[in-house]
Amino acid sequence: MATSKKYKDGLFFRGLYHRSIENSRILLPDIWIGLLKNEGVRILWNGEKGSLTILPEDYFWELTEELFSQKVSLSPGERPFFCLDKKSISDAGEIFISDQIRKITGINKDKVILMGALKKFEIWDQKIRDKKLQDIQAAFNFTNKIKL
Repeated sequence: MATSKKYKDGLFFRGLYHRSIENSRILLPDIWIGLLKNEGVRILWNGEKGSLTILPEDYFWELTEELFSQKVSLSPGERPFFCLDKKSISDAGEIFISDQIRKITGINKDKVILMGALKKFEIWDQKIRDKKLQDIQAAFNFTNKIKL
């Protein structure tokens, strides 16, 4: 399967960035804007409250082809992803997340976190993500708190 040259060169979405949503737009980190230059993105949701997964258009199609060619099925407990929208990145480096998508997914516009995940990135509502981290810490009785 062909992989986009930019991924072969090791340019991936990395890091954690705090942002807010203004006029339904989120400003992406400069280094991510370069990865998405002249390429659209797919906005995916797996039904988990407070999060979205963003895939570059070419990577979305790579995964789609792989799924269909291998007839992959979900494992027990796995959630399917739903493609909610297709967008392009603005010249200013912003991604548009509609009010409707935010309402469906539970993402508040005040504070969000962008998390790089190699060939994709995630957008999380900060309060929901912080609560998930607290729950994980409590479940495993971590003595050192995780701070991200």
